[in-house]
Amino acid sequence: MIQNPLLQKILLSSLLLYGFPAIGDGNAVSCRDNIAQLVSAQGKVESFKATTENWQPASINQTYCNNDKVRTQALSRAVLSMGEDVATYLALSENTLLNFLGLGSRVLLSVEQGQVYVRSHTHHKFDITTPHLNAGIEGTEFLIDAKAEGVEITVFEGKVRAYNQRGEVRIENGQTAAASANTVPVTKLLLHPEDSVQWALYYPPIIDTEGFADDSSNATVTDALSQYHKGNAYQALTTLNRLSEQDVQPDILAIKIGLLLTLGKIDQAQQLLNQGLIQTPNHALLLAQQAIINLTQNNKTTAQSYIDRAVKLAPDNATVHIAHSYIQQAQFQLPAALASVEAALKLAPDNALAHSRHAELLASLGDTQNATQAAAMAVKYNPNIGRAYAVLGFTRLMDNATEAAETDFKTALSKDASDPLAHFGLALAAIRKNHLDEGVTKLEHAASLDPNDSLIRSYLGKAYYEQNRLKIAELQFKLAEENDPKDPTPYFYQAIAKQTTNQPTQALTAVNKAIELNDNRAVYRSRQLLDQDQAARSASLARIYTDLGFTKAALTEASKSVLQDPTNFSAHRFLADTYTSMPNQQVARVSEILQMQLWQPNNLAMLQPQLSQPNLGILQTSGSTSASFREFNPLFMRDGWYLQTTGLIASNNTYANDAVATYQHGDLGISLGQYHYKSDGYRDNNDTEQNIYDILAQYNFSAKTSIQVEYKHADEDSGDLRLIRSFGHKFRNNVDSDLWRLGLRHQFSPGSDMISNVTYKENRNRTQVVPFIDSKLDDDGFSAETQHVYSLASVRLISGFSHYHADQNCQDAAFFPVCLSTNPQLENNTGYLYSHWNLAKAFTVTAGLSADFLHDPSASVNQVNPKFGLTWQPYSGTTLRAAAF
Repeated sequence: MIQNPLLQKILLSSLLLYGFPAIGDGNAVSCRDNIAQLVSAQGKVESFKATTENWQPASINQTYCNNDKVRTQALSRAVLSMGEDVATYLALSENTLLNFLGLGSRVLLSVEQGQVYVRSHTHHKFDITTPHLNAGIEGTEFLIDAKAEGVEITVFEGKVRAYNQRGEVRIENGQTAAASANTVPVTKLLLHPEDSVQWALYYPPIIDTEGFADDSSNATVTDALSQYHKGNAYQALTTLNRLSEQDVQPDILAIKIGLLLTLGKIDQAQQLLNQGLIQTPNHALLLAQQAIINLTQNNKTTAQSYIDRAVKLAPDNATVHIAHSYIQQAQFQLPAALASVEAALKLAPDNALAHSRHAELLASLGDTQNATQAAAMAVKYNPNIGRAYAVLGFTRLMDNATEAAETDFKTALSKDASDPLAHFGLALAAIRKNHLDEGVTKLEHAASLDPNDSLIRSYLGKAYYEQNRLKIAELQFKLAEENDPKDPTPYFYQAIAKQTTNQPTQALTAVNKAIELNDNRAVYRSRQLLDQDQAARSASLARIYTDLGFTKAALTEASKSVLQDPTNFSAHRFLADTYTSMPNQQVARVSEILQMQLWQPNNLAMLQPQLSQPNLGILQTSGSTSASFREFNPLFMRDGWYLQTTGLIASNNTYANDAVATYQHGDLGISLGQYHYKSDGYRDNNDTEQNIYDILAQYNFSAKTSIQVEYKHADEDSGDLRLIRSFGHKFRNNVDSDLWRLGLRHQFSPGSDMISNVTYKENRNRTQVVPFIDSKLDDDGFSAETQHVYSLASVRLISGFSHYHADQNCQDAAFFPVCLSTNPQLENNTGYLYSHWNLAKAFTVTAGLSADFLHDPSASVNQVNPKFGLTWQPYSGTTLRAAAF
């Protein structure tokens, strides 16, 4: 029942969801279709079921039907998800009462009191209606604030028409419509509308309450923290409130503030914090708490100033160093953040939060083995920390152990259902299992729990892009950019989306912004190295330049990218795509494609077989060697079968087609490819026909080690293909080859990576100048090569060697000698060592040495080649290079 007299007279706020499945009339005791489901609950959250007509404690995943209600008490909050067809997510603040009312095929979502943050992407029409304020809303984000004295609606994204019998107003982003009984709706402009939903944000804990409880001699404090460790933050805070003012010392005050933040009570937490800083302005824990609040609210500069004071005042406090790590990570200073956490562990080896944070950062840096060990230590010292289980889940996702990862994420949520990281992990696991819709829903849950997180918004945009919901994807990228203007992630993924929807100019603008925000470095990965949608990294930035005809710019950026990260497979694909549009670069292109394949994880970036084949002998403008737009569409790694086909029809009886089928399941990836090209040419005997068939299988033994096996067959039958006729009308050339390849990738430790490749190829070449008289050249070639990359903070060493041996059998045709000897043997051995020294932000020194030992029938060459180079970029757009070799 509605308790407030005014609210008994009017319905303060309701949402009409058109097109929702019929749920029956208001007298029904049950419903066939659920209206909503409880995703997260903190504090005291209760449900009223129409079938039982009494209030009961709510439980996670509980569903709501017609005439059901949900309410939050003081110091409590909840998140609900509505049906997939509605795509609406609701975050409830404290003291909120929500009622689900049915009117035939419609649903009235009645906000009878309190605050509800609504995030909706549905195409259905939304209305808010009360006797004194109505609103029409469609696909937007907004806040309903229902009080006894009136209603306010604040729009964060979208447009709203607010009206009643006395008038109407239209509000957009950052505006608020307000009305009470018998008043005309008015518009207010909020300078900081995001302040209205600070209660919906997630504030990471920094104080290890388990250790504090062990050290505390106050029975009330011990009892309160025991309740918190059992998952009851609301009761813990209630118990602490029984302490007298004299007993609330600054350390205990910091714990109270942490509990208030956990429950989303930012206003009360900030009030206590202000009082504490007035009384003890130099208390390090309080300063650290203030830094975390500012960071979560995206005030990074202010957060930095507070944490700097805290570190200076208490360099021997582990909690301060943990807080410092969050501020450093927000500035993309992961090594510095790791150093801060390691300093905390030296000061407090049994601090579970420090171990959990340590695991999180190690995982972010790709050190999954040590991350798993650190997370296990966190669980050992405090099994109630949900974040430790979430990090364990991410390390298992990196090892493709999806089922185990899901278990860890669910355990994390059982400890802390409000942690967006665990929901985020569940989303990636669902997407990995090819449950994209489920993954989108869980990403929305994460976004509802932390709507200001730029990274979550970026991934949500990618998910909607994968669903071909481009308008909503664009909205998420925009919100991510607004939430954190310094984060390059949304700009980069926005560039991919625009590139693959044939908007190269806009894509170039977005990617340049991403590069600008990342120290002018090509952005191939986001700040979350647990990125399982690794196919996004193979989205070639070179394609943007080549689409625009900027070949030189593409080559410059491609070369710089490979230099910056030689182990990044997408950097090599970047360079290979650039070579595709350049003449006389076929060998270099094939080399980059091979390196891309060796460095790549299992992914769905489909590689047409012709791209790894040298000397195709077709016009670049024919289009058959161009990367397809569809190649970059799967931005998430997902299990299952995928098929890509392209075709070409042109004059002179010219046509081409290719097809690539890819299968992904856990650690196993298989790709089948076919390519066919045929043309009669522009004169007689200028015809050609080519076929390529390829099968590639890759298996990841772990995140550090993978193996590849590939077989490829190619054949070509052609006449005289030279621009000016060089041979007779009867000249024919036939090439038939088979290739077997074995590849290996292994990471010894973070920064120490190796690739190896062994190839055996049989090649049969038949040349006919006149009918029935052939020249034959058969060769069996074997090659083996290994490369090792060792990276430090400012130095990168690349070393390797290769061996090639070929046995040839050559038979000359009469009147057309081609053989230098009958059975020649070719052998080449090469070794190299290169070093790249980043002496300053814009200054790089390259020094290296290579040695070649070549033997063939015509000559033998033994040569050592020293090399030295300087690269200086004095300012953006200008690069100076010098080399000696």
